[in-house]
Amino acid sequence: SGNLNVCGPLIIPDVHAKSVAGCMKITSPGQYILTGDLSANGDCLVINASNVVLDGQGYKIQGNGGGTGVTVFGVRNVILRNLIISGFGQGMSVTSSVNGTINNVSTLYNGGRGISIADSSQFNLTNIQVGNNYYGLFLYGPGNNSLSGINSYSNYYGIYLDEGVTGDEFRDIVTRNNMAGIAVVYANENNFYLKESYNDTIGI
Repeated sequence: SGNLNVCGPLIIPDVHAKSVAGCMKITSPGQYILTGDLSANGDCLVINASNVVLDGQGYKIQGNGGGTGVTVFGVRNVILRNLIISGFGQGMSVTSSVNGTINNVSTLYNGGRGISIADSSQFNLTNIQVGNNYYGLFLYGPGNNSLSGINSYSNYYGIYLDEGVTGDEFRDIVTRNNMAGIAVVYANENNFYLKESYNDTIGI
């Protein structure tokens, strides 16, 4: 069974859900569920289809230092939940996509970005842990995303807002033991409601 404690209502998988037992490209809409831990040499799961639900069921995707654990590119309406991603160059990358949910995801010990949201909007991130990455959570325009229940710790940058990020809202944010808790670079009109920030070398 999986090893991530999942809070909230029990999710009953669709009887038509497709099992994921290894790294793969997802090119068709539908629900996909991990049936065990995955390991990868390079990229692991790549989502190139809209209207996809990926449920990790608490299982872990383990890299060998390179590649990206979960890649989402150029899609709409995607849900990513109940995943642990560790040991990649980049844990999770969402690029050029619109309208998605990322829930109950941990990205740990990735050499670059734990979670990257780039050129994407209308994403809702909840119950996220990013720890021991270079960038815990990296965002690059255009913004209009909602993030809550973010726990960012022991990264170089806890949360990094790069050029063009506008209108993002952050609630119940915890940053701790990062070199910089929150870094804002050429981004504006974003709202932060911090829950806790401690032991960061630079807070904001």
